Amino acid sequence: MSTVLYVDDEEAIRRALTSWLTRRGHTVLTAGSSQEALSILTSRDDIDAMFIDIWLGHESGFDLFEWVDMNRPKLVERTAFVKCQTWRGSQNPATSVARRAGRS
Repeated sequence: MSTVLYVDDEEAIRRALTSWLTRRGHTVLTAGSSQEALSILTSRDDIDAMFIDIWLGHESGFDLFEWVDMNRPKLVERTAFVKCQTWRGSQNPATSVARRAGRS
């Protein structure tokens, strides 16, 4: 299918999205920071699409996107920003909704 680069500083989220995309036939490359992503982007030209976390720890996904825009303009059209968070216990909004609906 396609080769996807997923950039996120949270390892659990990287693993989950990698698993989901892999099951759908994609080859997934991952990076935990902008620097890791730049290393991949400068060494490979077979990346078909990107997912970039908006907040990469102390970095901004928008800064990485600017580099992609200047250096890989065709890839910009196939780049999406994501904001995922890991939820624990009662903080999980799905758990709260299920409780209110009487499903837990």
